[in-house]
Amino acid sequence: MTGPGATTARPDARRLTTLLVAVLVVLTAASGVVWWNVLNPPRTAPAATPPAPATTAPAESPATSPAGPTDDLPRSARPLADDQIVVRFNVGDDWTMSTISSTGRRGSVVLASGEQEIAPVVSHDRRTVLYLRRERPGDRTSLHAVAADGSVQRLLFRDGSPGCPFLRQVVWSVDGTLGVVCKLDQQGTIFTLGTATTDGTFLRTLDVGLIGSPTFSPDGRQVLYPKAASGSWSRGGPLYVTDVDGSTEPRQVVDGRNVGPAWAPTGRTIAFSRYVSVEGSDDPAHVVTLPVDGPPDAVDELTASEEIDTDPSWSPDGTHLVFRRATDDSDDRLRLVVVTRDGDDERELEQDGTVGTPSWTPR
Repeated sequence: MTGPGATTARPDARRLTTLLVAVLVVLTAASGVVWWNVLNPPRTAPAATPPAPATTAPAESPATSPAGPTDDLPRSARPLADDQIVVRFNVGDDWTMSTISSTGRRGSVVLASGEQEIAPVVSHDRRTVLYLRRERPGDRTSLHAVAADGSVQRLLFRDGSPGCPFLRQVVWSVDGTLGVVCKLDQQGTIFTLGTATTDGTFLRTLDVGLIGSPTFSPDGRQVLYPKAASGSWSRGGPLYVTDVDGSTEPRQVVDGRNVGPAWAPTGRTIAFSRYVSVEGSDDPAHVVTLPVDGPPDAVDELTASEEIDTDPSWSPDGTHLVFRRATDDSDDRLRLVVVTRDGDDERELEQDGTVGTPSWTPR
């Protein structure tokens, strides 16, 4: 109305109305956004897939082959060359353990402690040498290991345990097991052949009697050894073979007076020394071989002199043997001789003094 008595709208009312309209517009827009988000949720980046855990190839089993011993023994950085033989030399009271080549060239000194160290055994990887030390005074023996380059040596164990009262011989299997011949009494009337670890833990007795130095088969499953029926051990006895796990009874392989067998690296042949009777002289000993699968009479003589040839040891490739030779039982100067596996090309190596048992490869 524009006539008299009509009322005019106030400015505050108009501003309030405008504000309410604006609020309604904002609320309506906001509610639209909410419902849009409910019906169409925003896409979020997928969570990163955690990377698959890194996998490593399973560790290889410890070597049970000529790769080397599994024990933490002293080892040289490099293996001995295949033509190197480890042997104990002594000139008077001067004892050394050294290498000598198959052609007679003296190599490095492995050990020179001044003690009575004997019977070296080269490891399959040719980086370690085991040896026996005769303890003085008394009738005790300890087993030691030295790196083949002479850099480190260590005592492994001493005899005197119930399983091995008096240690006399040690041989070394490809899996690191030791074959040990132990004297059961101080008189030496009975011996035991058993297996042990390099820390001296005795594992198993394989035979008891007048037993000499054994040799393992290349695969470590069998052990071959001489055993005399009675009397003196000095001239050996028949050779026997048995399984290292004790699953079989010892079986005679060949008769005769035999000592110092050595199983060839090929596994097909054994070498040993055989005493023969010769009237009017000391019984000589010949180095002979026998096929593992052959008959007992298939023995082949590699030497046939009237001297005493003992302790043969095979070259790593099985083509040659080294042994020591004495003129007779009273000879105090033993010499090293190398011969082919067929008995040809025999040659004596020049040396000073006398020698102990050579080790070209492990027994």
